[in-house]
Amino acid sequence: MRIAHINFLPSQGVSNKLESLAMSSKELNLPIEVIIISREKSGIQTDLKIQNLNLPTNILKQKWLLNFKRYSIIQKAIDLSVYDRIIIRYPGAMDFSFYRFFRQNSGKIITEYHSDPIAELKVIKVGILNPMRIAFERYNSPKLLNKTIGFISVTEELRQKYERMSSRKIPSVVVSNGVDVVRTSFTRSAAFKGDELNMIFVSSRFYPWHGLDRLLDGLQKYEGRIPINLFLIGRLTYAVDQDRIKSFHNPRVKIIKTGFLSGDDLDSYFRKSHLAVSSLAIFRNNMSQACVLKTREYAARGIPFIYAYDDVDLSGKEEFALKLSCDDTPVNVNDILSFAFQVSKMKHISEEMRRFAELKLDWKKKIMDMYRFVTKL
Repeated sequence: MRIAHINFLPSQGVSNKLESLAMSSKELNLPIEVIIISREKSGIQTDLKIQNLNLPTNILKQKWLLNFKRYSIIQKAIDLSVYDRIIIRYPGAMDFSFYRFFRQNSGKIITEYHSDPIAELKVIKVGILNPMRIAFERYNSPKLLNKTIGFISVTEELRQKYERMSSRKIPSVVVSNGVDVVRTSFTRSAAFKGDELNMIFVSSRFYPWHGLDRLLDGLQKYEGRIPINLFLIGRLTYAVDQDRIKSFHNPRVKIIKTGFLSGDDLDSYFRKSHLAVSSLAIFRNNMSQACVLKTREYAARGIPFIYAYDDVDLSGKEEFALKLSCDDTPVNVNDILSFAFQVSKMKHISEEMRRFAELKLDWKKKIMDMYRFVTKL
């Protein structure tokens, strides 16, 4: 059986995940080919196949195709006839070209859901076409789902949501996100001595559901004696975040913006950090469960972290993580400092996190779960 795993214009963070997924597939000798439809040059990046997006030069035509002709683009970019099963990371249902796409690939398609797309569109609120996108998504998504032979979701909450949406019983499975432990630098955390706290918050691009505003509001209120440094690693593309940082003033807190980093540059910031920050406002996407990629990276790196959602691979009681309330309230910085003091007393905490990631979060385990499900359909 030959299986394609197709991804339409993924973000940098998701592309890194897919590269790890492709490597895991090869190492396990699985017949799963991970393919990206990208603006990059076509070719093979390690074990990840990249198909170039051939777009017209006219900007309006580009926007029309990217928003409302996604399935036509995928069909033209890849020879799908050679595959027995097609897993497609859900690119939305904002266009009607999916009817022809599913007809041409009948009996092969499994959709993979990572979020509530309507909730995301409502949060992002980008462009004059946004109301149209939401309307088409709401109308088309049940119809699209009912044409699949099965679906994969990253959480049980999402699995139940899409199960309720379908008009027939469709086979489904939960396969949460993972991490390539071997290829993730084991940077550990810096030793916290109570004189200064360094926190690192990583995202290729900060979105509202990351909850940066909750953290900044909490830091603004902070009146403790211990200086705090916050390393923001990623692109701050939303004006509301940029304005909040410009107006931020607390002599006890320093915010260091680095932009996007990778490799040794990123590792150096991890090595001098005591704690990491994961998503703090996933509820804005109409979700309470998630399996955030950065959480898994933090575990593999061996740095304790804070988060504010129900993670499908965590109990919420792990010693290396502090689970905060899932709401709009400012983060209580004193709770974070107490957590930092607490984990600083635990010997080998970084090694324990690394072992946890190897046993429970590694991509090899995740892709085997995916493969077993797909081959049984």
